Amino acid sequence: MAMVVMEGCTVGLTIMTKTVMARGMSPYVFVVYSNALSSLILLVSFFIFHRSVPPPPPPPPPPSLSLSILAS
Repeated sequence: MAMVVMEGCTVGLTIMTKTVMARGMSPYVFVVYSNALSSLILLVSFFIFHRSVPPPPPPPPPPSLSLSILAS
């Protein structure tokens, strides 16, 4: 299913690219706009899908240096 969605996005981006460049938009401006839009979509999806996942537990503290010197 994800592959079908990705192919749909690729086709949509190709059609949109051809349309806006035929109307005179610079390719550099289009790249900036499409990357900005993609960044916003990824940022929003991160907060939607990861808001209920608890953070991982902190790692255990490392042994102190003085303990390892005394033990040797």
